[in-house]
Formats: sequence, C-alpha cells, structure tokens
Amino acid sequence: MPASDPAIAAGPLHRAIYVSESLIGGPVDHWAAEVEDILLRSRRHNLRTSITGALLLTERCFVQVLEGSVQAIDEVLTRIYADPRHHILRIEEGPAPERQFGEWSMAYLGAHAGEETILTPTRHFAEGEQPAAPVMSMMCYLLESAGAR
Repeated sequence: MPASDPAIAAGPLHRAIYVSESLIGGPVDHWAAEVEDILLRSRRHNLRTSITGALLLTERCFVQVLEGSVQAIDEVLTRIYADPRHHILRIEEGPAPERQFGEWSMAYLGAHAGEETILTPTRHFAEGEQPAAPVMSMMCYLLESAGAR
C-alpha cells in the first residue's frame, strides 16, 4: 500500500482504538450520507498514509481501530477529535506487533435497523482486562462472519 508521504508511513506500527458516541441525527438518508462521507474520506486518506483499520457503527456508537505509524495515527486522531458528528468516550493507543486489518483501508460494519447494539458506552470491562483485546476480537469475528475475510 503506497503512501504519498513516506515520512508519515514510516516508523513502528501503532494502533489506536476508540469508542465514541454518535451525534448524527435527522432522517435516515441524512445519517446514511454522513456515514458514507466518513467512509469515503477515511479510505482516501488512509490509502495515502498507509493506515489500515475497521469502523463499527451501532445505533449509538462508533468503534474504530486504526493501524499505522505514530505520526499518521496522531494526525487522524486530531481530525477525529474535531469531527462534530461524534464525541470520543474512550481511547486506547499503543504499539502493535502486526496489522490485524491489513487488507482494508477502512473496513465497515454497521448496525441494521431493529438490531440490538453490540457495544455501548457503558460496557464495563473486567478488572485488569485490557479493552483493546475484546474490541479487536469482536471486530475480527464480525468481519469474518460477514464474509469480509
């Protein structure tokens, strides 16, 4: 996956996982257009900067995994924090031994109308449990179940 700026793509692999509350309102067609905009912009930018990842959208939350260099992830997170379509609730970052979503500039999983949400802002983790592990497992499982792999 070529990056337009080798300095951004270079460096050790870093991973960021965040959960945010969706602030997208209005009719379904408006909501769908906003999500499509997020995906188109993310995929275009991620291809240029060698970022891979996945986005899960439930009725109330975005859950996103981003993989790339520290600099590239920091730049994306700066834009994400400024995006008025959602509010970050929890974020976890750190080094990653390998890419889990290397085939996707931004895989997408969305909730369907009437389905119960999979992850909510109030999900509690067991004492000592690292949030990244269950989120990564859940997203990998969902992508495999959807036939995306």
